[in-house]
Amino acid sequence: MVPPDARLLIVDDDPAIREFLKNRLTMEGYEVSEAEDAEKALERLEEHPDTDLILLDLNL
Repeated sequence: MVPPDARLLIVDDDPAIREFLKNRLTMEGYEVSEAEDAEKALERLEEHPDTDLILLDLNL
């Protein structure tokens, strides 16, 4: 179970999916960052090493 104040990272190449997930998860109280590819995801993880969960599109 992910605590309601957890920091999440969404990694997906589809901006509409990223936006939908970010909006919905932010409404639930999560801190959300996003990345469109693996390179950006690694940058986000460097910025936020305390990330609790990564939602990853396996078809990247």
